[in-house]
Amino acid sequence: MIRERISFIDFGRVTCIFLVIVLHSCLGSYYLFVAQHGIDWFVTLFYYTISLISVPVFVMISGITTIWLKKTENKPVTIDGALKRIKNLLFPILFWSIVYIFLFNNFSLKSLVSILWSPQGLVHLWFLYMLIGLYILSPLVSQLFNSEEYNLIKYLIVLWFIFSSINVYAAIILGINLGEWFGLLTNYQGGFVGYYILGAYIMSRAPLSLFRSIALALLGLTSSYILVTLDNHNSPIFNDRFLNFLSPNVVIMSYGVIEILRNIDFSWFKHYRISYISPLVIGVYLTHEMVLKFFREHLGLVGHGHNALYFIPLMAISAFIISLIISFILSKIQRKRKLFF
Repeated sequence: MIRERISFIDFGRVTCIFLVIVLHSCLGSYYLFVAQHGIDWFVTLFYYTISLISVPVFVMISGITTIWLKKTENKPVTIDGALKRIKNLLFPILFWSIVYIFLFNNFSLKSLVSILWSPQGLVHLWFLYMLIGLYILSPLVSQLFNSEEYNLIKYLIVLWFIFSSINVYAAIILGINLGEWFGLLTNYQGGFVGYYILGAYIMSRAPLSLFRSIALALLGLTSSYILVTLDNHNSPIFNDRFLNFLSPNVVIMSYGVIEILRNIDFSWFKHYRISYISPLVIGVYLTHEMVLKFFREHLGLVGHGHNALYFIPLMAISAFIISLIISFILSKIQRKRKLFF
């Protein structure tokens, strides 16, 4: 388990945060919105589709670290432990909300007060609010795993897949919300608890074979790409409703990817000390949008006139490196205090 934590979890966290930056580079480059069905549109859509595993896999890894690893140590998540995790997020949320409020000229008394219950300044801060929700539930989820109530856990995963994941298709095709009248997982944010539980659950069983894992990932990737391409046929605007983090095609792709990670030995990741990046990933997440904003508004890097095949990766790599440096500096300033992340 220790080997798997070092070679799988740390690599997965770093990969996920890089893919988040790829995702935002795709959206910020405007190819998807103005280069309709040109070669740059198809290339950007490919990068965008792959990057969608970022948040689901990151949440599954959070389920592993906060729920499953605690179980292996016979240390269930306590209410005090959950509250401590939540407390560590409160000041970073306040700090970065104010930073982005001023950065995007959205300052008002209402926006400051609204920080208490919703992301302000920039929408990507939603992730921290979602983490708070997962941490609130973590003592309950932990108790299920420590009691080894696996039939109940599987039951919850099935409910999640129906009312959060399949519900995406129901909303698109039938215009209905499966959970609305049943009061089950009607909130989009609440849907991520399924990934959280799934991440911990898969560790209770052996990994899928590498072949099956790759097949699942490719099935999810291919179906996602085809669905969104067909959905945008003759559409005057870009429509990514099939690329919802909770849609079945993205669930399949993300599940396949995390199983691939479990099959591969990433011990080299520790050997070259790259694993030291892992504690900085939340800092990279919080700072990368201001870096991308600087690229777009001050350097004019919005994609037009450049080949998307190389432009998107270069944007993402550059933003990742700069955000990593900023996060490293901030980590030295804050030391053990959770001031920035």
